[in-house]
Amino acid sequence: TGKSWAVIHDVEATGTITAKAGGVGGLVGVAVNLIMKRCSFSGDIVNSGRRMGGLVGYHNCQEEGNYLRIEDSWSAGTMSGQQNMGGILGQTQYNNGTNGYNTTASVIKHCYSTMSITANQNAGGIIGGASYGGTYATLELDITKDMVIGNIAWNDKIECKSTTTGNYSSGAVVGYCNIYQYFVDCYRKPNYPLSCPVTDSQPIVVLDQDNTSPTFTLFTGTVADSACPYAYQHAYPYHGKEAAAGSTVSSVAKQLKWDETVWDLSGDLPVLK
Repeated sequence: TGKSWAVIHDVEATGTITAKAGGVGGLVGVAVNLIMKRCSFSGDIVNSGRRMGGLVGYHNCQEEGNYLRIEDSWSAGTMSGQQNMGGILGQTQYNNGTNGYNTTASVIKHCYSTMSITANQNAGGIIGGASYGGTYATLELDITKDMVIGNIAWNDKIECKSTTTGNYSSGAVVGYCNIYQYFVDCYRKPNYPLSCPVTDSQPIVVLDQDNTSPTFTLFTGTVADSACPYAYQHAYPYHGKEAAAGSTVSSVAKQLKWDETVWDLSGDLPVLK
């Protein structure tokens, strides 16, 4: 109902999930008021619906003040389905009070994914769709929007098959974004394997992007505005920055100062202690 809080920590899941639903994840399908820390999923997820995530499928906004935080977690395996698909979170959604609700935004911090993702559209290495912003506030960072901080997209593949133009995009870190969010210090693997044809002649090109905030936005243009780096409307992918050649997930995590009391960073891939 969203009236209660959920806290999930130190859970490791493996296996295969087959579904026909809107909201499917390796650990949680639909999250309402959830804090998740030090969790993982490794396996295969197949869904004929949408909103799929390696850990959480969908952050539902149908109650006042809904909250989602995923931290120090990872996913691996394969995922296939329709849209809003991400290695950690499928979609986070915001309600601005029109229907009487004001959600609190999502925080995705210090997570990584190696998942191979095949979608029709709106896929991201970490989040499929972070599409509505939110109203999160913290004294630590003094911010009031969604936060995607210090994550590492090391996916084996991101493939989007739809070639329909319009309101749709995919990205290395986040597939489809609200331009006024906080995207801070996220990295992707070198030569990132993203295939996202909007038309056969205009695929989304992976490029480095600076850290963003509501005052320094991700994009400011559309197809009619030369400030938009893409030649079509409604494409707002976030690709983060490319890791240096020869990097491993652990070496990038050390660069980002992930907590080594939580993570063992001695191998190529971080391991939760």
